[in-house]
Amino acid sequence: MKNQKYKAQQNEILETARELFWHKGYDGTSLKDIASSCGFETSNVYYYYKNKEEILYETLRIELDKLVDDTKQLEEDSLKNPVERLKAFIDTEVKKHLGEHRLQGMLTDSELSHLSAKHKRKIVELRNKHDDILSRIISDGITQGYFRDIDVKLTVYTISSAIIRSRIWFSPTGRVSIQEYSDFIFQFSVHALSLGKTPVTSTAPVAV
Repeated sequence: MKNQKYKAQQNEILETARELFWHKGYDGTSLKDIASSCGFETSNVYYYYKNKEEILYETLRIELDKLVDDTKQLEEDSLKNPVERLKAFIDTEVKKHLGEHRLQGMLTDSELSHLSAKHKRKIVELRNKHDDILSRIISDGITQGYFRDIDVKLTVYTISSAIIRSRIWFSPTGRVSIQEYSDFIFQFSVHALSLGKTPVTSTAPVAV
């Protein structure tokens, strides 16, 4: 019971800090602000975290860990071909970035510079690990004849950037739903990967 209460309080601090970091900025948010919003004294924060920088690091690390965990099975999925794996990857990414984790993803971009060298390195390593999953999908698609021979790194950056930047303009009340936008990104990406031919969603390799 004590461990559950401790964990619940940690999570409350992180959720509160995440909101404050976004609305007030990292520099504009104090430990006192975080503690006050959680309903306790500033000194209580130190029972859970060493300092404000560690709180920021934990918010970023946890969300990136979730992104890696949610897509890592697609890196080597014998039950799906590369086109299906790409679709699943994009679906997961779009729903994470435009859904419940939208705010967190924006913090990763805007507040990364406030991390210590050690923590920043770990976050970048996690981000690279996540990019490696998409790289493997694209590479397998090329090797297996589903996709044309293309610069894998540039392809990964282009797809990821399209999804990430959509956090700025996408509105859940707009004319396109999150799923419809995910489908659009997939069709757009696979069309480019298959030499401009009709996007392939079947299990048959693309003739290139």
